[in-house]
Amino acid sequence: LPLPRGQIARGGVSVVRGLFDESPEAAPVPQPVRALGDADRAELASARAVYEDLRRQSPVGDPLPDLYYLSALARHEQFGEMGRIIDRLRRIHGDIPALEKWDVWVRENYPVRVSFFMLEPDDACRQGPACFGLGDMGYFKKSGPCPVSELPQRDIRTGDILTLALANTSNTVYYAYIVNVDPSGNADILFPESFGDPYAARLAPGKVLDLFRDAGIGLMPAEPGRETIRVHLGAEPLKKPDRKRLKAGGTDDMTTIEARARISKRKS
Repeated sequence: LPLPRGQIARGGVSVVRGLFDESPEAAPVPQPVRALGDADRAELASARAVYEDLRRQSPVGDPLPDLYYLSALARHEQFGEMGRIIDRLRRIHGDIPALEKWDVWVRENYPVRVSFFMLEPDDACRQGPACFGLGDMGYFKKSGPCPVSELPQRDIRTGDILTLALANTSNTVYYAYIVNVDPSGNADILFPESFGDPYAARLAPGKVLDLFRDAGIGLMPAEPGRETIRVHLGAEPLKKPDRKRLKAGGTDDMTTIEARARISKRKS
């Protein structure tokens, strides 16, 4: 069947509607944070003791003991405690590169882990779990998932399809809203489409949302330039009057994950 296309966003991006039975099997998406076992707690206690010892030996304000402890917390995906340490260090030291990297890593993994997939035109890709046809649009090869922080470094060309996967790694419910901003600053709400239905944006603990497979939404850049994708996460669903604030950048009580994609023109 031909794949129906959605409206053209102001940024020159087509919203591509997927068909459930045409989507390939989804690539693995990271699962929610596992509970700590006895061995994990023992390792963290040992790391904490080393951390306290390093702090006693280091000059006041030296961030190295905290950076060591962050690496131990990261192995066990203790994002909440990591976030508190990063916030404290940023108040003291400002935006030093090491803290910026840790901050991005924590934000893209907790409370909702955001990954992206690329679907590139490939007429030779006719078989296999990553190969599939999209009606009159031809055949595509799917790659991913990749951390959303890698999106600015990816070579995305006009005619490619970009889509996201969100995994709630926390133990609480979150509501996800995805906005696309074009190079001129014009914003369109991509997800959810039924904004008046709070359950459309609901991510239960452990839920994985593949935007293309589950919601039938992919972004096909039609023009070169820079596109920005914002994922806004909140503990409560937004109401219809909040659409304007969401387009403007979200609300104060929301967590925002932002990534910019560089689009180049596909050579014919």
